[in-house]
Amino acid sequence: VGNTVADDRLFHVLYDGTLLDERNWCVLGGDAETIAQRMTESYVPESAMDACLKVAVAALAGTERKLSASELEVATLDRSGRRRCFRRLDHATVTRMLG
Repeated sequence: VGNTVADDRLFHVLYDGTLLDERNWCVLGGDAETIAQRMTESYVPESAMDACLKVAVAALAGTERKLSASELEVATLDRSGRRRCFRRLDHATVTRMLG
């Protein structure tokens, strides 16, 4: 997390050590390619955080299932943190954001 939005950088380190410079979002873990494709089809830059969360959860869930807030661990990047550059969202906040 940089001092300004323009300075923010996301990196994805693959299992073989390959370093990818990502923009806007990054998918890690199992079935990442499929989830990334869904994100590419639905993500709209500069969207509100709740809209981005809905897109991300839909991309993660796919068409066969629906994910609830209790099944998710959600955090946002936060440049104002003293010790950490992220802030975890509690289940009530995630539930409210997902509508």
